[in-house]
Amino acid sequence: MGAPPAGDHDLASVWTGSEMIVWYGSARLYKPATDSWRAATATDAPSIDYPVAAVWAGHEMIIWAGAGAARSGGARYDPAMDKWSPVTRTNMPATNGDFTAVWSGSEMIVWGGGASGFVVQVGGRYDPARDAWTPTSTQGAPEARDLHRACWTGNEMFVWGGRSLTGSHLATGGRYNPMTDSWATVTTMGAPEGRAAFSGMGGGHSIVCSTQGVIVWGGDGATRGYLASGGIYNPAGDMWIAATSMENVDGRYGHVAAWTGAEMLVWGGSSLGDRNGGGRYNPSGNTWTRMVTDGAPDGVPTRTGVWTGSELIVWVENGVGGRYKP
Repeated sequence: MGAPPAGDHDLASVWTGSEMIVWYGSARLYKPATDSWRAATATDAPSIDYPVAAVWAGHEMIIWAGAGAARSGGARYDPAMDKWSPVTRTNMPATNGDFTAVWSGSEMIVWGGGASGFVVQVGGRYDPARDAWTPTSTQGAPEARDLHRACWTGNEMFVWGGRSLTGSHLATGGRYNPMTDSWATVTTMGAPEGRAAFSGMGGGHSIVCSTQGVIVWGGDGATRGYLASGGIYNPAGDMWIAATSMENVDGRYGHVAAWTGAEMLVWGGSSLGDRNGGGRYNPSGNTWTRMVTDGAPDGVPTRTGVWTGSELIVWVENGVGGRYKP
């Protein structure tokens, strides 16, 4: 896969439609059509090496490192122009490490997080067209947390899991509608057991917003690690069904997960066994199919990955990656 990007952990990545952009202190772009890397310009690039969240905003990548980091704030990168622009810090939310970020189609929504013994239940919506922040409502918001996960359902941000102020692994969540600036509860009846990221923004359970509902899987559990369990949440009915355990593949956290349009792909991460293994989950049949490992990258913790529309591209911490076609 050509020359690797700078850095070897706490990576963030997005898919542009033709390239994968990977960020860690600098940005590199990988084009699968030519199996080649290129470096983004350093001119006006942000001085952020803290773990960040990244979203693709249609024509630019937006990265955000939170408000409390030594090198905090965010930036926007346009790969067509090879140009960086700042993200305003005015009215920025008091999110810090281990928050989440999703793209709504017009705004980046960040929520939760914490560091140094505190967690928050606040968030903000960033509009790149106006370079402006709007706070998210706290009324009805889920309990403050970090190390949670979130995804965009098409009209709401779904938040679930994470770690409370007391360190409890949460089995709760919420749904945020930016059009009404309001939260809706997520039932706990039938929900999977509580889980959180193990450490850092690169580890933990996965949440995938699919056409079959929101799929929660894997992660670090309250009483046991390397979970091989999960659930499917139906927002319309506010109900959960259990996701069958992955057969013949170990439970894991810090893995890459992606929705193909028909299946959830899970690969890599930290586990007790096959770190370079994975599986394909079909929620319609509630069944797993093991992924082949021939030609897979070396079995070290996976750090980031993107779905291109036809293949899964993963990047791991020892400077190698791979592309998987289902």
